[in-house]
Amino acid sequence: MLPEHPSSSLVHVLSELAVAADAAGHMDVVDWARSELGGYRSDVPAYRHVHGVPMGFNPMRGWIPVYLEDRNLLKRIGGHTLRQSIGNIEQAVANSRNGKAYVHYTAEQIAFINAAGTIRYAQMASNIDVASLASVVDSVRSLAASWQKKLGTLQVPVAPEHQSAAH
Repeated sequence: MLPEHPSSSLVHVLSELAVAADAAGHMDVVDWARSELGGYRSDVPAYRHVHGVPMGFNPMRGWIPVYLEDRNLLKRIGGHTLRQSIGNIEQAVANSRNGKAYVHYTAEQIAFINAAGTIRYAQMASNIDVASLASVVDSVRSLAASWQKKLGTLQVPVAPEHQSAAH
């Protein structure tokens, strides 16, 4: 059974769900749970798309907003598809400060952004409102609970070695 308490770790919840779904033959649920547990390589669900404010690290002032004349580009680079494991996202929510979390850009993304701007930064990240990350966690928790409810109504075949005890 899935714990329904909101503070229950989704790693535990999804691990149990994957086992139950596998036993019931619902490989689509197993695949989804495993993707949430290990992170997504492709086909990332829409609920994992978030938006933040691109920030550059200034050694004297700390994190400051990136300025780009091209506002459409600025909006695009602020969008993120969260491929990380749900455990990492839960951790980011728990470790957030001032209601914000940072998703760091890759070296390639930093080079692209620096080429479009007038100020160069060695470190860049997107400042994301923790509510957006918490929404991802809530979506996964809700979907897991829904799947558990559906799986709870299914007849799971009894393994042959347990049939005599079941009758």
